Amino acid sequence: MRRSGDGWYQLGSAFPSLGGLADLADRLVAVAKEEIVRLSEQTGLGVDLAAAIGEGRTEIVDTTRVFKKHGVYPDSVGYRASPILSALGAAYLSGLSKPELAEGLRGLVEKLPREDAAAVQQLPQILQAVTDKGYAARTHGHWGRAVDYGALPLAIAVPILADGEAVGAVNLVWNADDRSVEAVAKDYLAQLQQAAKAIGQAYADFA
Repeated sequence: MRRSGDGWYQLGSAFPSLGGLADLADRLVAVAKEEIVRLSEQTGLGVDLAAAIGEGRTEIVDTTRVFKKHGVYPDSVGYRASPILSALGAAYLSGLSKPELAEGLRGLVEKLPREDAAAVQQLPQILQAVTDKGYAARTHGHWGRAVDYGALPLAIAVPILADGEAVGAVNLVWNADDRSVEAVAKDYLAQLQQAAKAIGQAYADFA
């Protein structure tokens, strides 16, 4: 896949054995590319686009991250964010209907790493916070990488809905040393929500 931030190609998942999910990801990238670049330019922050891959999970399929601009590790395409502790994961789950959420959790819980499994009981409160604030935020102190690539990133995210169905999520991501979650949400949440709405509409209209 090609990163929208710098045009470099990066290997991502081919979504093996997941049927039409590869088509979902390709379609999402196609309709969202210009929108995430526009959002990144408007805000000055990195933007990640994540597609649903089944069982309540998402995978980052495109990004505008450039380290010199955004101060965060850029190689995020192909990364499967925590479904509970990451902004993208929680945002996506918040967009699911109750039956979809229950089905996703059934297949997910047994496969979660220890940190995520311990947080399952907090999921109702996390999703309620998403509803109350209008966005999901990365859980404080969560860092999903196995190694340290420098400064901890912060992120806020919202689900992408197409005809009422959650097909992914989109975030704003930045160096935690630069700004607080509250400051970014105050300044840019409306633009993030608008971008997600535009992507969802374009996805639904895609022929």
